[in-house]
Amino acid sequence: MKHIFFILTLVVLVLSCMSGPDFTTDVSKELYFSTDTLKFDTLFSTVPSATKWIKIYNPHKEYIRIAQIGLVSDSSIYRLNVDGENGQSFSDIEIWGKDSLYIAVEVRPVENGKSMPVKTEDQLYIDVNGKRKSITLSAHVWDAVLLKGYVIDTDTAFDAQKPVVVYDSLRINKSAILHVGPGTRFFMHHNAKMIVEGSLNCEGTAENPVVFRGDRFDRMNGSIAYDHLSGQWGGLYFRNHHGSSALTHVQIRNASVGIQVDSLSASESRLTIHNSIIHNSSLSALDIQSGYLEGRGCLFSNSGSALVNLRNGQADFEYCTFVNYYPFGSKGVCLYVNNKDISLRLSHTIVWGSKKDELIFKHSQYPHSLEFNYCLLKGSAPSPDAVFSNVLWNVDPLFLRIDPGNYIFDYRIGTNKDLEGFGENRIIPDLSFDYFGAKRDFEKPMIGAFAQTKD
Repeated sequence: MKHIFFILTLVVLVLSCMSGPDFTTDVSKELYFSTDTLKFDTLFSTVPSATKWIKIYNPHKEYIRIAQIGLVSDSSIYRLNVDGENGQSFSDIEIWGKDSLYIAVEVRPVENGKSMPVKTEDQLYIDVNGKRKSITLSAHVWDAVLLKGYVIDTDTAFDAQKPVVVYDSLRINKSAILHVGPGTRFFMHHNAKMIVEGSLNCEGTAENPVVFRGDRFDRMNGSIAYDHLSGQWGGLYFRNHHGSSALTHVQIRNASVGIQVDSLSASESRLTIHNSIIHNSSLSALDIQSGYLEGRGCLFSNSGSALVNLRNGQADFEYCTFVNYYPFGSKGVCLYVNNKDISLRLSHTIVWGSKKDELIFKHSQYPHSLEFNYCLLKGSAPSPDAVFSNVLWNVDPLFLRIDPGNYIFDYRIGTNKDLEGFGENRIIPDLSFDYFGAKRDFEKPMIGAFAQTKD
């Protein structure tokens, strides 16, 4: 008898272990969802998005069976992955008590025929115990011209109808000219470069500048926008340059080196940068290894190494601002001159930053051709010297806003009694208006890249 009782007890224990967990159909016991709306950043047509995740959590001790997971649209651009399986519809998915389920979502954007980003949404539905939960999936899709390792051999024009997304490189061959119209936007993929061996003419305006920037619209770790991060792409590289190039109302931001000039002959060609901004470079805004460069009405700001690195050649700057408050770790000086054979002229220009000396000459002997006129410089003022004429030393320009913590930098100047009317009373027609279209007062000129901004 004792043996029979023992066997029955053992059978009951085994059956209890073999029975499945309790599940509930109670409509009051709901699942928790990590979001009601899953937003993707602006995406270029035909370029898949990064993957984002939705977490579904069962807070109850019983398991819950999801009858259906799917997308409302039959022609959705969104793709799902549930429990390792790809698809757009899934059924009978169980979530054990105190456990979670993750849904991976990505976007496969298609062309929409529009010139601006188009908001494209779908609904992800989850049916549980007779109730439906809907999560909005949202993205903006932008038709674009996609170029990878592209070479321009003949005269070509780009306009603002579609943004240009560059992978690897975009090269302008010798004897070819690329004309870039107002409002054209270049989105450069990681490490991509524009290599100029022919000529590049960018014809932006104050209302519609030409923009070169990285191609990411999202945030790093959900906090810092990638558009605030330097080193997102390579930069513009003028190599074996066989033609003159002109950049007017151009904005170059978040590159490794904004513009690098190598092997550009002063007798045959030159690079002119007019009313433009080169901002937030991980290395340098300008790296001039040879050739002739002319900067007029330009802002060169924030870099991890020397902001403007003059290695050789000739450089002439008129009404420019060199300023470095680089927010990511160490920074270089604003202007580094490392060759005594270089020819350099600065007029109506500000050189300022967070360092004690923002102007450094590698050699104790000044370059053979050096001239500073009507400039504000930060550094150790030399004994009277002919190359420094009408120069202010270490006078704070009082820029409108310097806020590295929020990545906000406004290098215009408001009220500053030391600088108002400091410049030479001389009309320069092509600098009558600054980058923003503000009129410059040549009777009481404000030095630097921008016309004075009234507080």
